[in-house]
Amino acid sequence: MRSVAERFCTVGSIPIVTGTYEWGPWVNGGAWIQTPVGKVDFLYRMWTKFKGLLSYFGETFICVPLHDPEGEIARLKKSVTEYPAPLKNRIVQESLWGAEFSLRFSRAFGNSADVYNTVGCMTRVAQFLVHAVFALNEEYLVSDKYAGQLLEQFAWRPRDFTPRTCAFPSWC
Repeated sequence: MRSVAERFCTVGSIPIVTGTYEWGPWVNGGAWIQTPVGKVDFLYRMWTKFKGLLSYFGETFICVPLHDPEGEIARLKKSVTEYPAPLKNRIVQESLWGAEFSLRFSRAFGNSADVYNTVGCMTRVAQFLVHAVFALNEEYLVSDKYAGQLLEQFAWRPRDFTPRTCAFPSWC
């Protein structure tokens, strides 16, 4: 894996490469690579563990396979090209319900000066709303790292959504 990461790395930069399962049981390992086109998260996974899991739709959609001799990843990528309507409906419904539920509790915690739980609830509200907006735009949410930047490019989004939900918009 290190030799593959080094092959794609820009001249002068050194990739950070993990050992097998250092990132837990669901990511076999990975690397952070600086390439000529920007930063890349290079993840490797056990094919048999993730191939049927819904949670990997987004990663499958954006992945660039480095080795797929039997066309398995190509077939999977084709299957997630169109955002599934049932997935969209479920994410929107559950996210809006979760945002409303957390908002109700945040008011009660705020009224009792419980800062820790108020902030926790408001973080969940923002997270639920981000998931809903991604689903409404039929885009897979893969990582929170760049969610704010992506949200600003969507055709459908609440006015000033990113500045109102992110304390440091340039970090979102």
